[in-house]
Amino acid sequence: MSSNNCATDKSNQDGYHGLNNTALNKATESETVHLWNQFYWVLCDPSKRPSMGDDPILWLTELHDIVSLMSDTELPAVIHELGDSHWCQLVFLNVCKTTSHILVKTKVVKIDITNWDLIPQEADIPCKTCFKKWPCHYTNSSDQWKCQECHIQAKKCISSPNFPTIPRKRKHESEHIVDRSPILAQPSPLLAPRPLCIKPKSGSSSPVPRNTSEEQSMSPTTSCASPDDRLIPHDDSNVEEVHTMEHVMQSLRSIEDQHSDESRLALYRIWKHRLLLGHNKNITDLVELLNKFRVELASAMEQFGTI
Repeated sequence: MSSNNCATDKSNQDGYHGLNNTALNKATESETVHLWNQFYWVLCDPSKRPSMGDDPILWLTELHDIVSLMSDTELPAVIHELGDSHWCQLVFLNVCKTTSHILVKTKVVKIDITNWDLIPQEADIPCKTCFKKWPCHYTNSSDQWKCQECHIQAKKCISSPNFPTIPRKRKHESEHIVDRSPILAQPSPLLAPRPLCIKPKSGSSSPVPRNTSEEQSMSPTTSCASPDDRLIPHDDSNVEEVHTMEHVMQSLRSIEDQHSDESRLALYRIWKHRLLLGHNKNITDLVELLNKFRVELASAMEQFGTI
């Protein structure tokens, strides 16, 4: 008799817990649906979105409050709906505000914050950079060896006992474009090194004549460089230098157009970066750099049997 009662009680308890679990799941699903409805309403309703010129801080704060209630599994879908730019605006709400911390698209002081947590996790041990200044927060809960401020300032962070021993210096731009893959491409008429128009030395009667065949090979639409490509200002004192620099950039663009292969483009960008870094040098040095680039490209392609 008692065993039957125990069995009945156990089945009743199982049924009770089963009903509770079902009700809990339904409640959770209902809350999730409600949050997503609120999210889409704030995101898409014209009456909620700020107009051009309005301060978006209230709109962003409302979105932030809704998204902060969502689970981690829903965040990828949220980021997809918002886009990286709006997501970074939400993240930036929790970044310490200083005069140098300005969000430009997805970056703060050239540091991409796309993968930062919306609600930053406070560090167990504040680092020396943040100590007594502001709360020390990790950029990402899965990346707990650096805090937000140290990452923005490109400093080594010791907020965690597991911090790396290597120095955290911001990489130079040229380090990101080095490609050491084999250079394989189709032959191009621009492979052989050719002299460019060089500014005559003092006392010289006339400038070095231009190579007319090269000028004819250039596209008529690239007869002069765009404003971004002009590294030397236009004034009466250096008209010839400006003209020569335009010719250098013209040649670079022509090489880029005819060298669509990925490895050759990488080599082109390396040399273009060197030219841009050397924009304060004498124009003759820039022309020599370009000619060295042509020689190196021709030599590399000959080595791999493409000529």
